Amino acid sequence: MDKDIANGKPSHSYEIIDLLKSASEKSAYASYELGNIYRKGYFTDIDSKKSYHHYNAAINKFNEMLKLSSDDTLMYRVGKMYELGLGTEIDLPKATKLFQEAGKLKNRYALYSLAKIYLASDDPKLHEKSIQILNDLYKERPDGDMVLYSLGKIYLDTKTDFHDINKAKEFLEKSSKVGNQFAQYHLGKIYSSPDFGEPDYSLAFSYLEASAAQGNDFARYQLAALYKNSDLEFYDIGKAIDYFKDSAELGNQFAQYQLGKIYSKPEYERLDYPIAISYLEASAVQGNDFAMYQLGKIYSDKELPFRLYPSHYRTDSRFALVRTFARREHHKNSVIQFID
Repeated sequence: MDKDIANGKPSHSYEIIDLLKSASEKSAYASYELGNIYRKGYFTDIDSKKSYHHYNAAINKFNEMLKLSSDDTLMYRVGKMYELGLGTEIDLPKATKLFQEAGKLKNRYALYSLAKIYLASDDPKLHEKSIQILNDLYKERPDGDMVLYSLGKIYLDTKTDFHDINKAKEFLEKSSKVGNQFAQYHLGKIYSSPDFGEPDYSLAFSYLEASAAQGNDFARYQLAALYKNSDLEFYDIGKAIDYFKDSAELGNQFAQYQLGKIYSKPEYERLDYPIAISYLEASAVQGNDFAMYQLGKIYSDKELPFRLYPSHYRTDSRFALVRTFARREHHKNSVIQFID
């Protein structure tokens, strides 16, 4: 099944779905796989209603199975369904209880999920429990990249009493060595920021490039931001644009905004307003206020040929952008006058 999903062979798709539908009348696992298929769009279109229906059938059957069994793997599976709201309402107390029960049976995945729930709470005592769980998991398996990464993130957080930059780097570096792209990204940020001491750009680039090579759009954005900084010796606007484009293609609204700025500001020597507008609108659609502001400036500029007139580019979204700019610049009278 997993191999067929990975291969994504269209010729098998209907057969697989039909077989699972037939089996789902009796098999909770078949119902669960159908929920996965419709949630993730394997072989077919994403369908949230069908996904919920099949997940709901699965979780009901799984709960019946748990009345007769102490299967820690099943406890973990059902716990994740309650945690994520798959076929049911999100229910963290139920998820927590199932993870605790599975954890007593030494299920590492359940213990890790339990630690994450504790960490997300507002209770300092649960934070301590989370760190204890993660440290125990680390001692049992020192090469577990997600455990190492989670410990690194905890010690990196300056808002907690656990902040320790040296421990953060220690765990993130261990996680990075086993290929964790998120650890590599955070190390790249640490070594490129003066907030953590003297920047080491050579190390920063090595970690960020390793993360970007795994498709991490935040690492690509960070590389672009470094190359865009004209105060640094490795300033290269061409490389910055390339990395921003890579990140923007993955939907990063901040990269889209930066590209919009680059193509709309003369100092970057890449002036191209149609391209700038396309990137800024893509960012604004995702709710980026800075992109809206920049679009408002462009559309209200009297010197530009596509300035908004009552009969030109009159769309609600573009007028909203101009109004946003007007509000922020306190120029309501001067800007709104020519669009109303």
